[in-house]
Amino acid sequence: MRDTFRLGKIRGISLGMHWSLLLFGALAVSNLATGLLPSLAPGFTLFAYGAIAGLAVVGLFGSILLHELGHALVAQRAGVEVDGITLWLLGGVARLKSEARTAGDAFRIAAAGPVVSVGLGVIGGALAVAAWWIEAPLLLVVLLGYLGVVNTGLALFNLIPALPLDGGRILQAYLWKRSGKPLDATISAAKVGHTLGSLAVALGALQVFAGAGNGLWTMLLGWFVLSGAKRERRRAEAEKRRRNPPVLTNFFDQFRGPGGPGSPWGPSTGHPRLGDPIPVRSWEQPRR
Repeated sequence: MRDTFRLGKIRGISLGMHWSLLLFGALAVSNLATGLLPSLAPGFTLFAYGAIAGLAVVGLFGSILLHELGHALVAQRAGVEVDGITLWLLGGVARLKSEARTAGDAFRIAAAGPVVSVGLGVIGGALAVAAWWIEAPLLLVVLLGYLGVVNTGLALFNLIPALPLDGGRILQAYLWKRSGKPLDATISAAKVGHTLGSLAVALGALQVFAGAGNGLWTMLLGWFVLSGAKRERRRAEAEKRRRNPPVLTNFFDQFRGPGGPGSPWGPSTGHPRLGDPIPVRSWEQPRR
């Protein structure tokens, strides 16, 4: 996901936004201003609802940015180079140029985002309760409560153990710690993500057929998890093949003794019926 708009830098980390975030923001403002806010705080004008909805969406985008900054800053501290952060339709992505060196570093990088979101959720909820206690305007109470709830929901969703979500990366770090094999741990976590993503797509399809309004959204989230899990698995499997290339042997090597030429067992045991292998010129050898 490439940046459409550049938002600046924080500690050398490039911040950007994809155009799809504007589409999501417009839909979110419309839904809040015409649905949720009037139901929670009736009696205000459409302009007031629109203004509070705009602030709520800006606060949501800021919360997602802080979530991703949590990943990025912990990654920098662990010696992992961060390419940048991009906000897009389904949230945000912190792009890391290298992998964590240890399972502990991988765990801390993955857990940093949800920890930030939980903290923001607690702060938002506490401010909402304080605003209600001092009898602040109802729309302000609703705004603070909304930010507390969405940050808590953001943390809980990301803790689902499905790669490429944060919970899937926490699972990958746990499996890495147990087995000592980071690539195998990635493949196992990706399989879980593939299964859960497929289930989400199927659930969304059932919701669409049943007439539920959020079916397409569920399918989109499932597709994101499914495609991300496939990508992570392919990358890990390709790296395993690169590190452990297959051993290519000649067809006639099956007739050799256990020690090969010059060994105490002799260069060849032969075949009980075919005898010794017939010497042939390999097609790879240039003719002289």
